[in-house]
Amino acid sequence: IANTYGTGGDYLYSRNPQDAACLNRFGGGCTVFYIDYDLSMEKALIRQCVEANDAVDWSLFDAIRKLRKNVGANKLQQIVGMRLIIDGYIRWAGCGHDPKAILEDTVNGWPEDEKAKALEGVFECL
Repeated sequence: IANTYGTGGDYLYSRNPQDAACLNRFGGGCTVFYIDYDLSMEKALIRQCVEANDAVDWSLFDAIRKLRKNVGANKLQQIVGMRLIIDGYIRWAGCGHDPKAILEDTVNGWPEDEKAKALEGVFECL
């Protein structure tokens, strides 16, 4: 039941609805916990990637958060998770990759219409 309301219809996390008996076991299907990404944890992990003593440029973080928001708002079947943020900062801080290239690599292979929706306003964060 995790990641959905138990009614199905969210192909990204669950294709089939749960039966009423299963939902009833967990508060009649009306107990909903919304758990979002932990921004403070993500920032702490970024600080570890770039070493705590260095000043952190948060522009890539802001751009990825915007990408994540766009994906959610447009109900795209793509994941923009914490792993992307960590890998992005490792590539940027550790390897000198360009943040714009990191974001472009992220959406590489997505359908063109999804790319356009997902990247709307993202590069302005950099």
